[in-house]
Amino acid sequence: AGVAELTRSVVITSWRRVGLYRLAMLETMLRLRRRLHVTTATAAVEPEFCGRHFLARLGFEPVGDPVLFDDHPRQGTLAQCLQLPLTVALEKRWHDLRAHEVTGLASRGYLVESDLDATDGAASPGLHSAVAR
Repeated sequence: AGVAELTRSVVITSWRRVGLYRLAMLETMLRLRRRLHVTTATAAVEPEFCGRHFLARLGFEPVGDPVLFDDHPRQGTLAQCLQLPLTVALEKRWHDLRAHEVTGLASRGYLVESDLDATDGAASPGLHSAVAR
């Protein structure tokens, strides 16, 4: 049993709004529990973080009140701590969300290659391909 602290994820400006952050988070969540035996994921996000609603869809919930911390080079950053117990029940939702993201990327001309497709029996079949445009 372990805890994974999820820190920064940055997508280059020209690739934002494509779904890469969502896909990366889903791939991470699916690996944490089953492959790394992590039981809890934690994160801290700024109140205006655009991905907060997506993190809530994953199952993350606020823990306590927002806190101030220093994240070099910034100081006094306000952030809400989040926590998510990783459960078998949530995996189905994550697989469904991942399939939706992969389908959305495919409809925009992007294909996704992931070892989840090849090694995870619960992954949707037919999603294996290469990132290309």
